[in-house]
Amino acid sequence: QGPSLFETKPIVIARTESEARAAAGQSTSPHDDGAAPTSTVKQNQAHDADAPNYQDRLSKQAALVRQHYRLSARETEVMELIARGNTVARIAEQLVVSENTIRTHSKRIYAKLDIHKKQELVDLLETFNPKDLEG
Repeated sequence: QGPSLFETKPIVIARTESEARAAAGQSTSPHDDGAAPTSTVKQNQAHDADAPNYQDRLSKQAALVRQHYRLSARETEVMELIARGNTVARIAEQLVVSENTIRTHSKRIYAKLDIHKKQELVDLLETFNPKDLEG
């Protein structure tokens, strides 16, 4: 089966621009010619490109939960998708893994966070202040 017209790309948690370039097989250097930057502005732009890019408030909260509870990147991705109300089947489709893999991730996430229900996950995420990342 080919891709659906309504298929969306998976959410990427805190991927830096250099990580995105590396994943795409492009040079990870901010300067393709290999030359050193000629101004401080270029250096600052290169540094800013390595800063995490968060989609919204929930993404920031998920990143804080990841740090606090030591979740893996994939667990954080699955956790965020669960909190956004996606079904196991939809998450599995988006991440191109089996539904059983998502169930396993979910069990491990819930165990690490010591929660038992989706609402508890949403409530826990809400306790983290996204402004704590801006510092």
